[in-house]
Amino acid sequence: MAKANPSTILLKGSPIAKEGLADATIQPGMLLDVSGAGDAFNPRKLRVGPHGTAGGNGPVHIARELEIAGGSIEDAYSEDDTVLYWTAKSGDEYYALLATGSETAPGTLLESAGNGAFRELASGVALARALETVDNDPGTAMARVKVEII
Repeated sequence: MAKANPSTILLKGSPIAKEGLADATIQPGMLLDVSGAGDAFNPRKLRVGPHGTAGGNGPVHIARELEIAGGSIEDAYSEDDTVLYWTAKSGDEYYALLATGSETAPGTLLESAGNGAFRELASGVALARALETVDNDPGTAMARVKVEII
């Protein structure tokens, strides 16, 4: 019997594992933007932060838990931490974040909410589809939702 609430971000698939330096606080499961070079101590690591363009295009990068150091999906990365993340491929499934004020049903197309979470497709680019029903409306914080990258 499958667990109702997964304890890992990657549910199914074979994404590319990467790492970067956090530009802000990042929660595992967040949709990420990847930007310029790191700092003097880590010039080869790119900076990552919450995907900041509501309705914006991919590629899709999802923050993963820091499981190699005993971290869980509830343990956030702080600014300047090394962030582990996945570069998603079509068909990969994740336990991602759903924006406040959003609700899904299986098959609901999702876009970036502009804050690292997904929301129902409005007028942007569909990046994923919901695999379950989640009601986060009105909601006071981001909720977890199982998604498939399209």
